[in-house]
Amino acid sequence: MLSRFWRPILFFTFVLAFLISAPLVVLYTAGYRYHPGSGKIVQTGIVSVSSLPKGATVWIDGQERKEHTPAVIDDVWPGAHLIRVEKPDYSSWQKTLDVVSRQSIFASNIVLFLTEPPTSQPAPKDFEQSLVHGQTGTVAFFKKITGGYEIWGKKIDNDLARIALISTTDPSRLKKGLWSQDGRYLFVADSIVDIQTRKIIRTLNNGTTMVFDARANERGYLLDDKKVSEVDFLTGATTPLPFSAMAIASNGNDRLLIQNTADRSILSTMNPDGIASILAYLPIGSYRFVPAPDPYLLVEDTLRGRVILIDPREKTEPILLNSDATEWTFDESTHGLLFTDGFAIERYDPSTHNRVTVTRLSQPIHDLHWYAQGKVVVFETGGNVYAQELDRRGEINKTTLVEGLRVADYWFEEDGAWIAGITKEGGGFRKRLQR
Repeated sequence: MLSRFWRPILFFTFVLAFLISAPLVVLYTAGYRYHPGSGKIVQTGIVSVSSLPKGATVWIDGQERKEHTPAVIDDVWPGAHLIRVEKPDYSSWQKTLDVVSRQSIFASNIVLFLTEPPTSQPAPKDFEQSLVHGQTGTVAFFKKITGGYEIWGKKIDNDLARIALISTTDPSRLKKGLWSQDGRYLFVADSIVDIQTRKIIRTLNNGTTMVFDARANERGYLLDDKKVSEVDFLTGATTPLPFSAMAIASNGNDRLLIQNTADRSILSTMNPDGIASILAYLPIGSYRFVPAPDPYLLVEDTLRGRVILIDPREKTEPILLNSDATEWTFDESTHGLLFTDGFAIERYDPSTHNRVTVTRLSQPIHDLHWYAQGKVVVFETGGNVYAQELDRRGEINKTTLVEGLRVADYWFEEDGAWIAGITKEGGGFRKRLQR
């Protein structure tokens, strides 16, 4: 038992310790640390890191942290720091980011890809050409026989199946095939082919052009100089329409039309009663509608090699973008448009009208895709496939997905878990990207 002499001394000692330690605990909790380099008390910054897949190791300036993604690290000194994210069997990511006192910086939506090599398949024998539908991975092969060409269809890792016989003997006409948006129908050499039922729906007369509806999978239009007819692929029925147009697409119960006058092209919408409303005036040319998310319209200027993005809700300035483009794709979640003129990739945000250059290369760019599981653009150049992040702070991370196979076309499967495609020699490949 303490004597009466030591009791007050011990009490005041505890009070003094509390008065000293309590502010230190509060300051530490608030992120204040003693910085040995400056000899001052400095408030740290916060680094938040998330990745696909989760559970990746985070390194800061070469020091491994105990946190794994998704991680919030709250004791980082202000200044520039090299952040590195790693996971076994995956590509790594790193970037130099500026940390600011009392603020959070984010390294979000980092995508790491498996580094295992792809599996390959030899090219099918006796087939001369192929057409690929990139969204579904359906490949149509053409086999020359007496009197024409047989169409055979397959997907990677599936067996070939004979689809139909088309009568053309001109191999150059096989290169001009068109797919419907969902990949079920193929228009090639004047024949509309149903890949699913393996039947020819219709064979067109010379001089008639067929276009698929960019906004309805089971519908197309027959166009000639004087009239337009609608084709229902499910029933085979053909319905003449009371107008002419160079381009047409459905818009609910209405139809979108592009018609030429003497000095310009007119984009309009026509209701079921035949009443038209003008949406926009375009330079006279040759146009077609291509798929776009609601409420936007996307029109390809096939004469000049351009795309035109239109917001029909805007009455005074409906044309949002008119740019050179050889390929394009939309981000389904944000409606951001990614497009390339063949050597540069650009991104356009219709909600903010912000347009930025993602990358510029000296070699031609082909097969442009958004990666479904992160803010990453994927493209082919020089026969190889690359993935590049959109975060333009610090170093730009670019990952080689497929190399050395002379890729001709590719697509993603299982929501980005796999990449598959065909080579310029006609062989197939498949590679796992995520587990």
